[in-house]
Amino acid sequence: MQPRFEILDLVHRSAFSTVERALDHQSGSIVALKRPRQPGPHWQREALAFDRIPPHANLMRRLDEGSDERSPFRVLEWITGSSLDSFHTDEPHARSILRSILHGLAAIHDAGFIHGDLSPANVLLPTEGEAKLIDLGTATPIAEATPNLVGSIHCMAPERFDNAPPSIASDLYAIGVIACHLLSGRYPFEGDTTAQIITAHHRQQRQPLHDQCPVTPALEAWIDHLLARDPAQRPSSAHEADRLLSA
Repeated sequence: MQPRFEILDLVHRSAFSTVERALDHQSGSIVALKRPRQPGPHWQREALAFDRIPPHANLMRRLDEGSDERSPFRVLEWITGSSLDSFHTDEPHARSILRSILHGLAAIHDAGFIHGDLSPANVLLPTEGEAKLIDLGTATPIAEATPNLVGSIHCMAPERFDNAPPSIASDLYAIGVIACHLLSGRYPFEGDTTAQIITAHHRQQRQPLHDQCPVTPALEAWIDHLLARDPAQRPSSAHEADRLLSA
């Protein structure tokens, strides 16, 4: 009997999982097979998030779950395109991408979860269609979030380095970081070491974005709002951030 999935190639490996491109003989389509390197909390959190967060156009879709002689696996839609970590663009296109990201993030928050690891690498830009958030392995019910430093250190809100749990506010800070990277190709807070990056998030006066790339005062003010060091000074929700971006 022919196996359902024909593995075509390995496309990604992280500390927690691998992703393979595969042909699904049942549907005739190309899919992504995600496997845990070691089944554990990261894998279980993502399953819970997929169970509870309704499908959304700006979130990667789960198609199925299964297992074989190698491991359990998760069948995800295959998205042809590239992540934002090696991509930057002009303001009109950036605004469109940021709105798509905020719509996906609002769906996560509305379902009672935080993403917890938003970064340019965790946003895919398809060759056709709108941007999609990926990797729900750090997604956690808001009420159950605990302090951790899992994720991209360049995108973490400063309060997370002070033992605060990830939150809606820290997710929105990460959107501000993504916006800077999307427009300038650089992170707003950088350094040669982890300690330098953490200090920059806490204390460094970042270089004005308009000194690095063409940007309107309105968009730069919006980004400043998201990057406020005091989480209470950031927008209260992804919906509010989207509304302010569209104003």
